[in-house]
Amino acid sequence: MKYLMLSGILLSLFLTVGCGSKSVDSSGGGGRQITQQDSDGEVADESEKMAQNDGGFMPVPGPDSQGLSGVEVIDPKDVTRNVDNGEKDAYTDNKESNIYGDDDYAQVVPADSLYTIYFDFDRYNIRNNMKPYIKADAEYIREKNIKSIVLQGNTDELGTDEYNFALGQKRALSVRDALVLQGIPKDIFSTVSFGSSKPVCREKTEQCHAKNRRTEVIEK
Repeated sequence: MKYLMLSGILLSLFLTVGCGSKSVDSSGGGGRQITQQDSDGEVADESEKMAQNDGGFMPVPGPDSQGLSGVEVIDPKDVTRNVDNGEKDAYTDNKESNIYGDDDYAQVVPADSLYTIYFDFDRYNIRNNMKPYIKADAEYIREKNIKSIVLQGNTDELGTDEYNFALGQKRALSVRDALVLQGIPKDIFSTVSFGSSKPVCREKTEQCHAKNRRTEVIEK
């Protein structure tokens, strides 16, 4: 009787040890998936651990962990700064360059005719060196009691026709607003844009282009 009890205990111990060692995948794939506990106590796939260690499936950072080789990384602050500088400067120039009563008007220009106003490339703000001519035009209009003025905006040949017609109109309006700030009634002005269609110079030089970037002030 003691022999049978001892045999039963040994058999139970053997079955307990054998059942706790391995887990066999019975999905029918023919492979075997071995599981083990990691240091956090969670069960991890052994093949996944091998992949992590060997770099097989998990991304492994290279020497440059900030980005891929050959790809330019742009700081968003630089993009914002570039956009702000480009757009804000143009707006500021067009707004603040039309503030009158400063030293730019100290230069005396004879008010004996209506002067053409010239512009920088791709701009429609009144240049500082053109402000004395704006003042002279305003004085001439008052002295001659002119009742109707047409402002003809023009551009150089660079750019599309559509863009240049829009730019020419902005230049005409800029001169109108400048003359209004000099005390000339707004209702005597009409504006028109010719874009690049009425050049006064046809040479393909910067000096020639500069002559075409203009607004003509003409009495009707």
